[in-house]
Amino acid sequence: VLASDDGRITAFDFTPKWHDPDLGEIGHCDLSAACDSLGLSGALDEQIIAKACNASGRSQRNTLLVTSLSRQSLETAGLSFRLLSILQHSGVRAGRLVLAIDETVLSTADETALRNLADLRACGMRLALDGFGAGVGGLEAIKQFQPDFIRVSAKAACPGVDERKTAVMVAGLAAMAAVLGVPMIVEDVDANELWDNLPRQASFWAQGEALSPRVPATADHAFLRKS
Repeated sequence: VLASDDGRITAFDFTPKWHDPDLGEIGHCDLSAACDSLGLSGALDEQIIAKACNASGRSQRNTLLVTSLSRQSLETAGLSFRLLSILQHSGVRAGRLVLAIDETVLSTADETALRNLADLRACGMRLALDGFGAGVGGLEAIKQFQPDFIRVSAKAACPGVDERKTAVMVAGLAAMAAVLGVPMIVEDVDANELWDNLPRQASFWAQGEALSPRVPATADHAFLRKS
């Protein structure tokens, strides 16, 4: 994840994929759906968080580690204790971990989920409102949950729109986020034309194939630990 104004690395996003010998590469959405149906989403979340933290090691840098948190994890009691155990084992400070939670999940959070959100915050972990604008909450979700970040997909926010118009729409969302005082992360910046047309004066973070190819978490621990 890069800052739009000066290109510095601000975070690493950890997204699970699976390579099946018969089906080939299974992307994050299909993998998450399969885990949901099997009741394994919580276990997958914790595996990804553990891999992210172990890859980063005990670096004292401020680069953030971003990963998604499923409804199943959020609605399971004791979440903060399990994540704190992972952080303590890896030596990663709680403030470096950003948990991205989908807007639609937050808008229907039950009592256990709300308690977990409060506990995660109390432990120092950060929360990102994922899929902003795709659900029914929108600005109300920001008001209610006061996230540390909002994350917007360039593809989902502007489907079927060319890269130049998408850049204009993203810039507008970034301006709105700045007024609200909530940093914005734009994901799925996969086309060079989109990145080239995004205004650098707008303050937001971006990630996607146009900025960096996807690499395994274990590909370069040394790079992660010095970042």
